[in-house]
Amino acid sequence: MKKANLVLCHSHASRCLYIRGYKFPLCARCTGIYLGLLSGLLIELFFGLFPMKYLILYAVLIIPTTIDGITQLILERESTNYLRIVTGYPAGIGIILFLRTISQI
Repeated sequence: MKKANLVLCHSHASRCLYIRGYKFPLCARCTGIYLGLLSGLLIELFFGLFPMKYLILYAVLIIPTTIDGITQLILERESTNYLRIVTGYPAGIGIILFLRTISQI
């Protein structure tokens, strides 16, 4: 199980969510991204692929998590788990829809 976590997520205890005292196996950001990826797949499944004109929208959905991660690195600030989930979720949606649209080119 530890080997699988290295591929999916770093799983640092301080960045993971706890549910009833049990540590979630993914960090908050990865949890948001994976939930967003799943949501993006469901959006595509039910609504189909969107036109290429929405590619910029998909990129915009990814920007907040990118800014959060980069500012943590450069400014040496600590993000919160709430902010990691809130920025990770739309990034996951943006990633999956962006990749699926690009794959149709």
